[in-house]
Amino acid sequence: GERGLAAATALPAVLTDAELGRIRRAAAAVAMAAAARARGGALNLWFDGDRALGSGVSVRRDDQWHLGSITKSMTATLVGRLVDAGKVRWDDTVGAVLGAVAPNMRAEYRAITYRHLLSHRSGMPANLDAADLMSFTRELADPRAERIRFVGLALAAAPVGPAERTFTYSNNGYVTAAVMLGLSDRGDHHARRDP
Repeated sequence: GERGLAAATALPAVLTDAELGRIRRAAAAVAMAAAARARGGALNLWFDGDRALGSGVSVRRDDQWHLGSITKSMTATLVGRLVDAGKVRWDDTVGAVLGAVAPNMRAEYRAITYRHLLSHRSGMPANLDAADLMSFTRELADPRAERIRFVGLALAAAPVGPAERTFTYSNNGYVTAAVMLGLSDRGDHHARRDP
């Protein structure tokens, strides 16, 4: 209950329930939750809003939440950690890393970077065409070859707009970033630039 929550949030935190409520209202979200735990520390948990739009039933500490598109936040976190470790750079380009495995890549994509891909500003379409998407299986023990084929198709598709100026929530962009990470240990692409 609430007493358990108070005990679990004994560590001082910058975020408060009131601040999370302000953020939720500003985002026009039905509900919002946040959690944090320092290594070895107590759980800090905040939540605000209703279980369903117009229900008047408040979210509770023990509610279960669906986390959608979590692969995107994990991919972005992994890129950030590898940048910090000096293994990749934010400005590594798609052309330099994937040029050899995506020979039909459109020129517009050669200069896009992790920054463009992870902020949905690459100009890439959101998804592959349904027919192309359905040609992939979910039953492979090692899906790396299919991911490379996926990226080859994505990088051959016409852009929806110019990189940086165009925002499109792009699953294709995140698959591209993930494949770049998978190939980042296969050569010194950091030493060269691909225009």
